[in-house]
Amino acid sequence: MNIGRRFKLFRKRKNLTQQEAANLIGVKSYQLANYESNRSEPSIKVLIAMSKAYDASIDNLLGNINTFNDQENETFDKEKKDLFDKVKKLLQEYEPFYKD
Repeated sequence: MNIGRRFKLFRKRKNLTQQEAANLIGVKSYQLANYESNRSEPSIKVLIAMSKAYDASIDNLLGNINTFNDQENETFDKEKKDLFDKVKKLLQEYEPFYKD
């Protein structure tokens, strides 16, 4: 599991929106979105703030210790599959508009 995905799972575990988590951590919501999507990496200062906000050690945040169970991983995979299915359905609905 990549680090950004772990950040997102920890946030969801605390039932926080990106905005709520960003406020607790002291960053902008777009920065947190970038961390969760692996577009950028947090500084050690931000990691410490995440650790406090999510009640998790930095080792756990970074994946050196794994506390996620299979059910949590399956939930995340289901969300990803549901999103993929929605996109696929939209593409099928709009196919007549972009097909020659």
